[in-house]
Amino acid sequence: MPRTGKKITCTQEQRIELEKLSHSQKAESRLLRRARIVLGLLDGKQRQDVAKELGVENNTVTKWRDRFDAQALQHCRRTLRLEKTFCKWLANS
Repeated sequence: MPRTGKKITCTQEQRIELEKLSHSQKAESRLLRRARIVLGLLDGKQRQDVAKELGVENNTVTKWRDRFDAQALQHCRRTLRLEKTFCKWLANS
């Protein structure tokens, strides 16, 4: 049975931004490639398939999958902290 990689998820807003970036005519090529890597993985493609399609190494796909996942997690934690702080502020007002 083939191994499956870690799945990543994103919000609809994040996906829209990634799609805009992946089709941009003015963005740097490395940013386009990163957006396309993440979009490929979000579409359920295997890491090897994304790497082959974009002409990059497997470890490059893994690196950007992990960085995107970590960034999304940080954003969620930051949002929760802000919400808790705001709720405490409201309760004390």
